[in-house]
Amino acid sequence: QGFFQSVGREHGCFTIRGKSIDLKIRTSRTFVFCEGRYRQLHHHGSIEDAQLLSTYQNAVISGKVG
Repeated sequence: QGFFQSVGREHGCFTIRGKSIDLKIRTSRTFVFCEGRYRQLHHHGSIEDAQLLSTYQNAVISGKVG
């Protein structure tokens, strides 16, 4: 019956083996009206900073920061 989208920024922290990376993520969400209330249908996040994305990906793959 209805839907809406929201966009924004999220800040978080990824920690592995006692070392942390501060994350800055651009996000979008889509909500649909279903059974009398809005429910989240989709959520997407992107790390825009190429160096930050690379650092995060390497930490996830290797299991360590740096």
